[in-house]
Amino acid sequence: RARPEGSAAGGDSSWLPSDTVKLARLLYLQTAEFGRDSSRPRKEEVVDVAPLVLAPGIRPDGPDAIRWLIDLEDPATVLVDGYNAQFHINSDDFTSGSARRYLVDALKRLRMAGTVKHRVVVVFDSTMPGERTARTSLGGVEVRFAEDDRIADEEIVEMAASLDRAVVISSDRAVREGAEESGAVVLWSEALSQWLERF
Repeated sequence: RARPEGSAAGGDSSWLPSDTVKLARLLYLQTAEFGRDSSRPRKEEVVDVAPLVLAPGIRPDGPDAIRWLIDLEDPATVLVDGYNAQFHINSDDFTSGSARRYLVDALKRLRMAGTVKHRVVVVFDSTMPGERTARTSLGGVEVRFAEDDRIADEEIVEMAASLDRAVVISSDRAVREGAEESGAVVLWSEALSQWLERF
């Protein structure tokens, strides 16, 4: 306010606004910029991702559904109903440890087949025989077992509800309906079984 119009402490001040309010705003912006901590990470931009919808003309129980999953351009979480999938792959032996290992190996191939690496989680009932250790395989497939007082179906539906982009693989009606209610795309275990027949 005390500054005479057009005067400056030194040098050319023609770039400074003569209006005191505009000058105060300029100084505020300058001090805010210099006071910003550049070491703090800036907030990441939110990237729009297309909603997850099964492409028209693709049946959820056919091998094209798995090819659709592999060809997705954005990553998703694939939740697999372990014993249900194993039953459709080989109904004669679907509760053994070897059947479980075969399924995990098959899911590794599925995960590695596309350019995008989906998160793949296979959930088993803990009431079935075999090893119980939850782990992540070398191929990036997460192996989980339902808690003692729950079944895999419940855990899969609950996990699907907590995810933005989930694909559930199961032929169990309760799992399919529960997952679809939460917005997940559901593929049937028959789709996985038929896709694996080409190997």
